Amino acid sequence: MKIRKDKKGRIEILDGLRGFAIIFMVAYHFLYDAVNFLGVPDKYINNTVADVVQIVTATTFVVLCGISSHFSKSNIKRGLETLVIAVIISVVTFIIDMPIIFGILHLLGVCMLLYGLLKKVSDKIPAWIILISGIVLSVISEIAVNSFIPANDNLWLLGFHTKEFVSYDYFPLLPWLFVFITGTAIGYYIKNQKLPRQFYTIKVPVLSAIGRYSLIIYVVHQPLLYLIMMILNA
Repeated sequence: MKIRKDKKGRIEILDGLRGFAIIFMVAYHFLYDAVNFLGVPDKYINNTVADVVQIVTATTFVVLCGISSHFSKSNIKRGLETLVIAVIISVVTFIIDMPIIFGILHLLGVCMLLYGLLKKVSDKIPAWIILISGIVLSVISEIAVNSFIPANDNLWLLGFHTKEFVSYDYFPLLPWLFVFITGTAIGYYIKNQKLPRQFYTIKVPVLSAIGRYSLIIYVVHQPLLYLIMMILNA
């Protein structure tokens, strides 16, 4: 079976899933800003549903990024470009006193860079081993991070930090690096046409169109939301 892609060579369902995630991310951030700037009751973001939406959305983004690493011409270049954008965002957030120390773009940039550097090694490991290891280590590392509070913040990059640590967007390497690794294993099966035919032919026109511009939407949506909140709060 030959993979059927759109005219730009993309598998539409992957863009559709990315579009789905970006919509929920913007919605969550809107509620988050409304709570912090407009005095909306925090019950709208501090509840089980909101927590599940946040986890599912973030996991979708990271897994999709891992999948896309199998279709990238240069993960090293892509990772470096993402890190540049992430650093610029961090500088801006420090200026407005809402610091992002290691947000999702920092994470994805580092993961893509590491994958690009280690791809030759990764390609020698069976995908099923990477898949199982990624899932198991994601769970184990999440439990470890939530169970251990260090005396200082020297390990914030790995996810271990004190209660005083503050980052308004925070995706440490543990467990998220392993979530990304899980995505790379899934990407192997997708690229090698191991999934059902419908996966490659399904059409999701609106969501896929949004998903193609997910990075741009991510970069601009918070400044726009911030401006909206300032106008509503005037």
